Amino acid sequence: MLKIEDKEFNPNYLLWLEAIKQPVTVQACQMFTYFTLDTDEGCAFGHPGDFLIKGELGELNICGQEIYRQTYTPPEGMFWCEACDKLRAIDDFNFEDGVELCDACIAELREE
Repeated sequence: MLKIEDKEFNPNYLLWLEAIKQPVTVQACQMFTYFTLDTDEGCAFGHPGDFLIKGELGELNICGQEIYRQTYTPPEGMFWCEACDKLRAIDDFNFEDGVELCDACIAELREE
């Protein structure tokens, strides 16, 4: 819901312009537990798999895993594990049989 001067406003009546987001390099850390972040807008809640993003000015934000995957390019030498859906270093992968599984997932499969 959009409010302008405390009145509900239909965003369809705004004049929307096309804009291209400039490429910006940020730092990102995938979190593997629940976490909270105090922001100017209040307390934000993060979930396992979400990313903590550190912007150009040092500001911290939470980015959900799906949005991160759609918006950001993994750093060089990093890949998504198809099984655990985590960002992993290429050294942690076994590319045998054409399946991209990290060593942690391969170890779990062997234990089963």
